[in-house]
Amino acid sequence: KEEMFLQCWEIVSRIKLWFLSKYPFEEMLRGDYMMLNLLTQSANDGKMMTVTMMSDILKVSKAAILKHKGFEEKNWVKSISDTTDKRKSYIVLTDEGRKAYDNQRKVIIRNLQECFRDVDEADLKMFCDKLTKVAEQIS
Repeated sequence: KEEMFLQCWEIVSRIKLWFLSKYPFEEMLRGDYMMLNLLTQSANDGKMMTVTMMSDILKVSKAAILKHKGFEEKNWVKSISDTTDKRKSYIVLTDEGRKAYDNQRKVIIRNLQECFRDVDEADLKMFCDKLTKVAEQIS
């Protein structure tokens, strides 16, 4: 495990330090992005998400999901009632929500490209593999 940390550090040491102080989420909070990411993935898979499903996947409380009512005010999501059970509703990404997600995703990608610009593809793959292994060991 220590060797994996050292290998990751060798790659991390080449990252431009300015990126570490720069907040990569310029347009929205990190949690907002994660929610929109989940809704985007589920929409791409042809699925709809309930508050319970989202809280289970994101490992946050239902209250944390529900506090994002501002998403409806921004027209990023809308609620759709289940056709068979009116007590059940789904949170669905709107076109505006997809646009906000895509814009933020571009910002993140641009920042990461700058951050890793001096890391070649082989090292980047090794870095991702090592971080994945570390994450699996931690969880």
